[in-house]
Amino acid sequence: MENRKTLRGYLREHALSISLAFTASILLGLVSSILFSMVGPAIEILTKVKSTEPISTGDLLGERAAYVLAMFDLNWLVPAEVWQALGMMILAFALFRAILTQLQWVIWENIGESIAAKMRRHLIQSFLGQSYQSTNHRSIFNELSGLITNDTRMAREYIVHFYGGLPREIIQIAFYMGMLVILSPSLFAIFVFGLLPAAFMLTKLGRRLRKRANEALIHHASLVEWLQHRLLGIETIKHYGTEDRELRLFHQKTLELYEKLLRAARLKSRTGPILETISVAAMVIVLYFSLSAAISGEVSGSIQLSFFTTVAILAQSFSKLGRYYNSNREGGAAYKRVQACLNLPTVKKPGFSRTEESDIAIDLKAVDVGYDLRSAVLSGINLRFQFGKIYAVVGPSGSGKSTLVKTILGLLEPKRGAIKYAFDSSPSEAITVVPQKLKLAPMTIAENISYPTINLIDRERLKASLLAAKADFVMSFQEGVDTFVGDGGKVLSGGQIQRLFIARML
Repeated sequence: MENRKTLRGYLREHALSISLAFTASILLGLVSSILFSMVGPAIEILTKVKSTEPISTGDLLGERAAYVLAMFDLNWLVPAEVWQALGMMILAFALFRAILTQLQWVIWENIGESIAAKMRRHLIQSFLGQSYQSTNHRSIFNELSGLITNDTRMAREYIVHFYGGLPREIIQIAFYMGMLVILSPSLFAIFVFGLLPAAFMLTKLGRRLRKRANEALIHHASLVEWLQHRLLGIETIKHYGTEDRELRLFHQKTLELYEKLLRAARLKSRTGPILETISVAAMVIVLYFSLSAAISGEVSGSIQLSFFTTVAILAQSFSKLGRYYNSNREGGAAYKRVQACLNLPTVKKPGFSRTEESDIAIDLKAVDVGYDLRSAVLSGINLRFQFGKIYAVVGPSGSGKSTLVKTILGLLEPKRGAIKYAFDSSPSEAITVVPQKLKLAPMTIAENISYPTINLIDRERLKASLLAAKADFVMSFQEGVDTFVGDGGKVLSGGQIQRLFIARML
C-alpha cells in the first residue's frame, strides 16, 4: 500500500492549483471591496453631474480613502472626468470580479473531484490489502458501498467548502471590513460589536451538528449494508413470500435514517437565519448611529451609501460562511470515516516454500488456521498431496473443509505450521479452483474464462477449454464467446456458470 493517506497529502499534490485559487481569492476580496465602495460615489456624482464645482475624493469616500487614493494621483478630479472614469471602473471591476469568482470555483471543484476519485481508488486498495480472515476485511466490505458513494461525496464537498469556499469568504469579509474601517471607523466598531453573538452561536451549533451528522452517516452505512444483503438473497425472499416483512423492515430502517437526517437538517437550517438575524440587528443599530452622524455632518451621504452597500454584501458573505461551516461539520465527519479505512495496515500475502520430495505436490505440517474472532478452525493438520492422485476431503459442516482449501490457495495464513509446494510460482498462479459460490464478472464469456489474462486471450486454448468442460452451449449464442454475461451472469443458468468456471480452471 502507498504511504499514509492524509488530507494534507492529497492537497499537497495540488499545491500549484491551490496557490492559484488562493491568489484569485485575495484578488476577489480586493476587487469586491473596491467595487461596492464605488456605489456611494457613483450616486453622489449622478446627483451633481450638472454642477461646475469640483468634487473632492474626501466628499465621496472620506478623508481616509482620499489619502489612500492620493498615492495614485486621483485625489481631485472634475465631475465629468470622475463620472467617466468611475463608470468604466465599475464595469471593469464587476467583470474582473465575475472572472475571479468563476476561476476560483472551477479550480476547487476540479481539486475536489480529483481527490474524491483518488479516495475511491485508495478505499478499494485498502480493502484488497487486508487479510481475507481479518475483521478489517469484513468491516470494510460491509461499509464499502456507503464509503465510496455517500461518504466520499460528502468528503469532496468538505474539501471544496472548507479549503475553497470558507477561505474565500473569510478573505472577502476581511477586505470588506477593511473598507468599512476606511469609510467610517466609528460605524464599523458599532457593527462589529453587534455581530459578537453570531460567533458564539456558530461555534455552539457547529459542535452539535457534527455529532448528529456522524450519527446519520453510521445509519446510512447500516441501511446500505442491510439492503445489499437482502438483494443478494432475493430468491430466498421470493421463495418464502416474505416481501411484506422485508418491506416493513426496510421502512423501519428508512424511518430511523430519516429521523437522524432530519435532526441534522433542523440544526443546519437554524444557522443561516440566526446569522442573518444578528446581522440585520447589527445593521439597524449602525443605521441609527449613522443617521445621527449624518445630521451632525460627521459622515456624508456618499460614505453612508457605500458603507451600507458593503455591509449588505458582507451579510451575504456571513450567510455563506454559515452554510460552509455547517457542510464542513458534516463533511468532516464523513472524511473521518473514510480516513479510518484508508490507513489500515496492508497485510502481506503468506510466503511459500518448496517441498523437499519431488513426488509431493503440497505438504502441510502441523498447520493451525483460524479467524480473528474465533479459535483455530484447523489445528495440527498434517497432509500430503502427491502428484497424479485424486483426493476427497470429507467432513461435517463447519469442520474446516473450505478453510483448508483457502489456506492451500494462500487466502488464509496459518497461525502455526508451514505449507510447502512443489512449484516455483505462488499458489494463486499454480493452483486453480472452482469455488462453492459462483459469481461471474460483468464481462464477456471469453474474458470471464481467461481471467486474469483478459488482454491476452488465446482463442484456441479458450475453445479447447470450453469443449473439455462440455460448455459448447456457448457456441449457440449469437455472439458466441463474446457474449456479455451481465451482472453476475444473469443470462446463464447455474449449471452453465459451473461449466464456465471449469473451463476457466482448465
